[in-house]
Amino acid sequence: MNIVYASLGVLLVLFASKLARKKKAKGKVIMVDERSCIRCNRCVERCRHNVLEIVENEHGQSVEATHPERCCACGDCLKACDFNALYFFAFILDK
Repeated sequence: MNIVYASLGVLLVLFASKLARKKKAKGKVIMVDERSCIRCNRCVERCRHNVLEIVENEHGQSVEATHPERCCACGDCLKACDFNALYFFAFILDK
C-alpha cells in the first residue's frame, strides 16, 4: 500500500510542476539581441526543450527561437549566455 501512495505522490508532484512551468511561461517569449549575440552556441546547447537553433540567413548565422511554443521560461539559456543576448519579452494575452 505504501508503494501506491508513493507512486501517487510522485505523479502529483510531476503534474504540479508541469502546471507551474506552463503558468510561468504564459505570456513570455524568448528573444535574441542580434547585436550582443556572438553565436557561441551555449544557449542552444543548454536549452532542454530545443527552442533555440542556429540558422543560416542572408547575413550569415544567427540564433533564433525556432520553436517558441516549447519554451517553459526556465531561464537556462539566459544563464548560459555571458553576453546578455537573450531576454524574455512579456506580452498580455487577450481573454
